[in-house]
Parts: sequence; C-alpha cells; structure tokens
Amino acid sequence: MRTTTITLLLLFITSITFSQEGYIECATQDNNDPVPSGVYSYSTDPTSYLEGDPVVLNVKFWKVNDSNGDFYADFSEDKLLEGIAKLNISFNQYNIFFKYRGWEDLNSPADLPDIRRECIPDDPNYPDGDCTWGCKDYAITDPNGYSILDYCQALGEDSLFVFARDNGLRDTSAMNIYVTSWNVGFGNVAGGIGHNQLVVKVGSLNEKGMTHEMGHVLGLGHTRSIHEHVTRDITDPNYNASCVGVTINCKGDYIHDTAANPGFRQCDSNGEYCYPWIMENCTYNPDSPEEDNSIPPEPYAGAIFPEDVINVMGNAYDCMVDDSFTPGQVNWMHETIEYDAEVQATVTTVASLYEPYKGEYPEYYPYPEPWELPLFQPGFAYFFVACDGEYPQPAPYGELFYYDLSNTLFSVNSDETAYNTIIHPNHSAIVLKPVSISENDEVFKQPQKCYNNYSSPPVIGGTIIKFNDNVLNTNVTITEQDSISINDTELIENLQPGLYNIIKNYNNGETQENVILKEDN
Repeated sequence: MRTTTITLLLLFITSITFSQEGYIECATQDNNDPVPSGVYSYSTDPTSYLEGDPVVLNVKFWKVNDSNGDFYADFSEDKLLEGIAKLNISFNQYNIFFKYRGWEDLNSPADLPDIRRECIPDDPNYPDGDCTWGCKDYAITDPNGYSILDYCQALGEDSLFVFARDNGLRDTSAMNIYVTSWNVGFGNVAGGIGHNQLVVKVGSLNEKGMTHEMGHVLGLGHTRSIHEHVTRDITDPNYNASCVGVTINCKGDYIHDTAANPGFRQCDSNGEYCYPWIMENCTYNPDSPEEDNSIPPEPYAGAIFPEDVINVMGNAYDCMVDDSFTPGQVNWMHETIEYDAEVQATVTTVASLYEPYKGEYPEYYPYPEPWELPLFQPGFAYFFVACDGEYPQPAPYGELFYYDLSNTLFSVNSDETAYNTIIHPNHSAIVLKPVSISENDEVFKQPQKCYNNYSSPPVIGGTIIKFNDNVLNTNVTITEQDSISINDTELIENLQPGLYNIIKNYNNGETQENVILKEDN
C-alpha cells in the first residue's frame, strides 16, 4: 500500500497595501469615430443573440512587473481563474464565453519615464491658484514601471498597450489582460473600443470593473454623454441616439436602448465624488433639474429608470451590476466580434471549453506519481456522468458514445473556488452547464469527451522467486525476467511444481507480487 505524505509549506508574504484615494473610474476613452457602414444592425431584439452558436474568446493574462521582475501585490493563478469565472458568469447568458489560455510575465522597461497625472497650476507664479489636470514629466525613470500604473502611462505614446505591442508582448489570437499591482488615478482601462488589450489591477479581477472593461473591448462605449438627447423617438428632429436614420449627428454610445444621461457620477466643489441625482435605492431622482442640450431642452427626469442606473457600462459605480447589459448592447457586442478584425482573431471553438487549461490525462491506471492531472477552468457547473467505450484518451468533441445521465460520478458548482479539484474523472463524460443558459440548450445538452481508460501500465520486466523448501523462507532461487518472458501467457503453465513469488515491474515504478503454489500438471 502506498502512503503519500503531504507537507504544508506556510509562506508568509509581505505585500504593499495601497489606498484607493477615491479613484475607481474607468480611463477608457470613448470612440467618437463615425460608425462603419453596414456593420451594426442597431437591433434591440432580446433574443437574436441566442440564435447562433456560442461565441468563445481566448483570454491570456500578463503579470505586469517592474523592470526587476517584482510585483507589489498578492498574485496567484487562482486570482486569474477568479477573473475567468467572473467573465463567464457575467457574459454566458448572452452567449459569449471565455477560454483561459494561461499567463506570462511582462517586465517593464528600465527607462520608463516617470510621468504622473497632476493638477498643474495655470500660473506657475501662483501654485495655489487655478490648475488644469495634465501629465507632468518628472524627468526621471519610474522605479515601479508599469506595475503601478499611472493614468498618464495608461494612454498615449508611452502607454503599456504600445509597449506590449511593440515588444511582442501581445497574443493576437487572444484577449490580452494586463494585470497590474495597482492603478493610480483611475480604476481600469481598455486599449480602445473594439480591441484586444485591457488593463485590470489584480484586485479588480473578480469585480465588476473586469466586466466593464471587457464590454469596452467588445465594442461598447460608456452610456454617459452630455450630447446625447433624451428622446428615443426616431422621428423626433432631436433624436441622435443610435445613428439609425442619422448619419452625421449621432452621439453617445450609438445604442438605442441605453438611456441618455450626463453621467451619474459627479464631482462636488471639494473634489469629492458623489451622486447628486442618484438616490440610495439606485433610482434617478424625479426632482432632478438636469436637462439635455436639445432645442428645446428635455429633462432627464422621467426618462431614466433603475436598469439605466445599474448598467455595467455606466458610471454609477456603487450601483453597477456585473451582468447588466441591454439587448442593444449585447447585439452590438456580437456584431463587433463578427466584424472587427482584431476581436474576431480571438475567437476559438466551443470544443475548447471541454479541454483542460493545464495538465494531462494519464495513459494508464494506476498513473505514475507525481502527475499533473487535467484541470478545467471555473465559472461553469460541471457534471461528470458515467460513459462507456474504449477511450484511453478522451473522445473527440462531437463523437457519440453511450452515457448515463442518471449516474453522476462527480459534479462542480459554477462558484467553486477550489480550482485544483475541477478534474475530469476516469470513466466519465463532461456535461457543461453555463450560468443562465437553458438546460434545453442543444449545444450543451450532449455529454462530451468520454474518458474511459482501463489501460494498465506496461510490464518491463520482473523476477521469479522459487521457495526451494515449498515454504516462505530464505532458501530461494531467484531468476530475473525480461519483458518478454515475464509477459509470457504460459509463464505459470511452464513452471515446475512448487511455491513461487512472481514479481512484475511496471514502467511507472509500480510492482505487483503474486504468490502461487504450482501443483502437478
């Protein structure tokens, strides 16, 4: 009997704690470019995005270190898997899925300029007077590199995005998520509207900021716009919401079913962030005096509903809900994935969801130890049901085989956090159930990848021990055997009568002993 001893190593980590300083807003710049002709349908149909097959996007993470390879916060692969789970739980109901493709280190350049966002005095002779927010170059190198990312290093010519692109630190076949220790002056940022790069600080990987930035790279702008008019009547001369029937004057996020709003999050005279017209229950104050800039102006009050306030692409950060998108936003994301070349390049197959992100299936049982078993990404409910057939390695995706849905060998909830337990057991097939997808969904109804391995490890040799006195003592004759002789099917038949111990050596280091008493033939 094998005894496995597990030694627990207690690792004490000293990390730097940063104060949030009130900065949680997204730094992504909205796209004011004209909408490409013939790309977007502007549909607000709440079911059209469920008609096609699920869309699956590759995701690769980059751990952003300083130039010495140091990271200033707690980091682990489990945190990245939390992010993948967050994305799938937020987006799966909209038929968008994410496949974890691992992570790499990214070291910042040693000569990165130390440029910080500050309120620079309008008159240097009066530093306590009025100031304008801008980027100040301190003419020194930044010791923290991109790992502690300043607002001014997130955008522009010296941005992390440009550095990654120019130095081969971007996977063009995946959504690239650059994980920083901390971001100074903002929450998180996307490389652009319709893109494959985004920055998320390590503490936001499992928060709604992750969903918000992914919405940006999938084509969505912020719902706020001081130029978008309240009316949703397309025949109204003031209508400028979705570019439908309007080719020049369209404003805002171009999506018809996101309400016009000037930005729910405001800043008071003391520089403190507040929500002057959002009430505690996340509804818009009906007494708000805010109006749009149409002629004549229209009030926002009466046209903004709770679902508009909680929209994850808005800026009422305390009220945001992770998976709160409008049908128009979801259709826009699907159409961005279909038509935007950079985003389209990240698309992979549904079959990839049934593949482990690391580890390997053993060739035989018992498998040699230690062995890194195949691990599956979190964010889905898994049911591993009994199956049959000769599959020493999992059956190809789409192959039919016998299975028994009533016999679940192992199951995992979508909120499972012990990620090293999400393993495909032998003699089972995978039933994958994404969050908020109907149980009758045909794509995920069929069990996949039957793994039914009865293979034994090959015998590479052995020993025959004959007890000369026909009792178990030390008076023995030992005969070594090669792989051919020990595997001979007539081995026992050809032995002379007597007491024997036949020892077989397997190539995984296992041994098997079989004591027999051979009598007269």
